[in-house]
Parts: sequence; structure tokens; C-alpha cells
Amino acid sequence: TNMAGRGTDIKLLPAVAKAGGLHVLATERHEAGRIDRQLYGRSGRQGDPGSFETLVSLEDDLMVTSRRLLWRWMADACVRRGKPLHGKFAGFLVRQAQLSAEALHVRIRKDLLQHEDQLETSLAFSGRLE
Repeated sequence: TNMAGRGTDIKLLPAVAKAGGLHVLATERHEAGRIDRQLYGRSGRQGDPGSFETLVSLEDDLMVTSRRLLWRWMADACVRRGKPLHGKFAGFLVRQAQLSAEALHVRIRKDLLQHEDQLETSLAFSGRLE
């Protein structure tokens, strides 16, 4: 399955828990926000303390292939001025790129299902389905 940290069971030592727990550092965002949230959830399991941090580059695949050119242009313009992107604005731009990728994947799945239904119908008429 495409699930972050699946099957990983990390037992915290008391000293680690006292120091704040497990800190997850994500070095890029996934096309599906659900996978990111699963990864962040690895930091504080079963009531243990924890935290997470994400570092995103405009050169990451998600940002490069973002189809929302306005958001991409805004991010590029901020970086050209020498200002790092952080906070709510950076999160907004990344989320827009994720929404674009998620919408594309929904459309691909929908088209595939439609094609499969058409193929099944045509095979049923030819008598080859059985």
C-alpha cells in the first residue's frame, strides 16, 4: 500500500518522550495530502509526544508539474526577490499544487472507468465477455 510508515512501530525511550518525542522531517510533499497527513501522524503515535516539519523546494516534482500556473508564478516571483516562502502563504501554494494533482488523478480514474465500461459493453455485444 502507499501508506507512509506502514508497519513501523517505534517505541519511544522515556528520555526521548521527555525531550519532545519523535520529530518527523518531510523533505517533499506527496501529490495526495492524505499521504502527508499519514506521515505527520507517525510523529505522535498512541498519545506519545511528537512534532513534524516539512521542507519544500520549488524544484520538487509536485511544484514543477503543478498545473496551476498562477500559483507557480507567484511562488517563483517571491523566491526571485530573495524571500523564502514560509508560513500560510507557502502552505497555500503547496496545497494548490496538491489539489491540482489530486484533481488530475480523479479525472484519470474516471476516464479509465468509463473506458472500461465501454469496452465491457462492446465485448458483451460481440459475445466474448463470457
